[in-house]
Formats: sequence, structure tokens, C-alpha cells
Amino acid sequence: MMADTLFLVQILLAAFFCGSQFIHMFRNGVGTGASVTMFVFVEAFVLINFVLAIGAHRTQPSRITLQTLITYGAWVVLWSGNLCLVLVAVLQDPYKFLELNEGVAAIAEIGPN
Repeated sequence: MMADTLFLVQILLAAFFCGSQFIHMFRNGVGTGASVTMFVFVEAFVLINFVLAIGAHRTQPSRITLQTLITYGAWVVLWSGNLCLVLVAVLQDPYKFLELNEGVAAIAEIGPN
């Protein structure tokens, strides 16, 4: 019961977080401080976890693996909306994002070593 409640809360908060971010960026534009790299890497992270959740559910189907699959599926869909909005902004003005994202991508690719 408690796990189901937390699952529902997580889905609702994911929708609230991504939805409010989408609405804010849609109304006010994607700001100059927005990092395209962050949006791309978060999308890659949730996609990898979604694929892993699919594999886990196929291997040993259960309510928990199904909830994990639904959770990452929701994040993929919700975050994709934000990513699309950012990519449209980049296509409209690529130089606005270029300098910031080159540095962020290099740091993210190298890692903390």
C-alpha cells in the first residue's frame, strides 16, 4: 500500500516538475543560462534506465518492475517535451547556447577524474 502511494506521488511530482518547467520555458523562452547538455544527458540517463527496466520486467515480471518501467517511461516522455523545446530554441539561435554547452559537455564526458 505504501509503495503504491509513493509510486503515485512520484509520477504526479514528475508531471508537476516537467510540466511546470515546460510551461515556464514555453512562456518565457529558454534562458541563456539553460544548458542543452544537461537536457540531453538527463534524457540519455532516463532512456538507459528505461531500457534496463524493460529488461528487468521481461526477465522477472512483477508489480515492482512494472512500476519501475512506468516511472522511467513517464520520465522519458515528460523530459522529451522539455528537450524538444530546448532544441527548438537552439535551432532558432545556436550561438546563444554554443559556448556554455561546449564546456559543460567536455566536463561531463571527462568525468570527475
